[in-house]
This record gives sequence, structure tokens and C-alpha cells, in this order.
Amino acid sequence: MARNKEALLLLLDVGPSMHPALSEIEKVCSMLVQKKLIYSKYDEVGIVLFGTEDTNNELTTEVGGYQHVVILKNT
Repeated sequence: MARNKEALLLLLDVGPSMHPALSEIEKVCSMLVQKKLIYSKYDEVGIVLFGTEDTNNELTTEVGGYQHVVILKNT
């Protein structure tokens, strides 16, 4: 039986201007991910952080851009 899969992609600005709101944003994102894992265990969740001090994304090495963007993934 075929089942439709969904993907949730969270794009989070974690730069200095967002620091006052990050604790509330963390709570909301955590709730969304928990609901996805509990009620839709076959769906996928992705998180992209930008405004970080670190850089970890494939496009940085491929095209030399996208500094201060971190892509977290479970491989």
C-alpha cells in the first residue's frame, strides 16, 4: 500500500538579531519535530541554520558561497 510522505524543512535564522527570540523559537520547533516523529514517523524533517558563526554546507566548497550557513542532516 503506497503512503504519501511529507517533509518538514525548518529554516532558522540564528544570527545576533534573533538571539532574544531563540528560546521561544526552539520550543516551537521542538514541538513541531516531536509531533512529526510521533504521529508521522515515516515523514522527514530537515533543519537549515543561517546566520551562524560556523559554515557547513556543500555549496560553500562547490561554488564558493553561502558563508555562515549550516545544514544539519542525519545521513
